[in-house]
Amino acid sequence: MIWPLRVQDILNELARRHPTWVADDTGPRFNLNRMFAEQVVYELGPKYGLKRADPGRPISSENLAIEDGVRLYAWSWENQHNGEVEQFPEWEDITGQTFVPVDPVNHLGIDRPPPPPVLDLSGIVAKLSVIETRLNTISARFEELATRLATMDAALEGLTRRSPPRYSGTVAIRYLGSAPIRLTPDEE
Repeated sequence: MIWPLRVQDILNELARRHPTWVADDTGPRFNLNRMFAEQVVYELGPKYGLKRADPGRPISSENLAIEDGVRLYAWSWENQHNGEVEQFPEWEDITGQTFVPVDPVNHLGIDRPPPPPVLDLSGIVAKLSVIETRLNTISARFEELATRLATMDAALEGLTRRSPPRYSGTVAIRYLGSAPIRLTPDEE
């Protein structure tokens, strides 16, 4: 993964202000790396810092590290030793090495970014509460209607299972005229 755009901007600005420090493998590049990490921590938070291979070794002079609570990663920003900084390097998993926290320091003299706004969710929570109450009412009514429908289905099922009564009767037709008909159910 590459680092955020703001991290690249910070490195580019510090390298512009201290061009001879970038190529110098001795103290100045280490100072630039520390300033870089401190500015990143100032702007983006304490998950960033420096790294060393193990507790007894010196701090790296060209790596920005990030710790996510489980793994440790680092970006190497000066690989060519030609006085130029890398642009958006890929990180390496260096879990097992040592994370070195740094203090937040504003080396670029910029205003601290404003904190993210605090969202007031009370209105949304109140509306969700109303929706939940209405949903519970609808659910209860639905259960009541489902029970009544099941009762009606059972009653209809009972009516449709019985066959209608059979009738028989006699008709007197005189000279092909109309005649009353009397039907009586058969006894089974």
